[in-house]
Amino acid sequence: NGDYGIYAFDSVQGQLDNSYAAGSPDAGFYIGQCFPCDALIDEVPARDLRNCWSANTFGTSASFGIETLAPCDGTGSGDRDDGPLDVLAWLDEVATRPPSVDYETAELPPTPSDLPNMADAATAPAQPATDVPYSIDLASIEVPAEPTG
Repeated sequence: NGDYGIYAFDSVQGQLDNSYAAGSPDAGFYIGQCFPCDALIDEVPARDLRNCWSANTFGTSASFGIETLAPCDGTGSGDRDDGPLDVLAWLDEVATRPPSVDYETAELPPTPSDLPNMADAATAPAQPATDVPYSIDLASIEVPAEPTG
């Protein structure tokens, strides 16, 4: 496809093994658009990938310092094993989340007792938002003249 060496998508319980990818602009091997993917990847080296990182604004990366490891201009330096993305921990977190429940039957936390801005929160009548959007007086809006030139 021009972006990946080997691209497996929308598949479950697949396996990539004993394969090699080189020169791909994005990734040598890509498994995605599946959940749970439950894929096995074994003995699949990828070399000479043309992806790089430069001049990005971000708070974290995996591995740490990805722009130093794979800059777009020059040779990278550093240790790719310093802060790698722990995919197994992420997958475990996703798999062990509580199940989704209907909002009407969800167990709610106790109502806080100190709500100074909502003194009568427990007894105030409901006030549905039936009067929105508010009417706008378009005649009162002053529109500046169109710039010339």
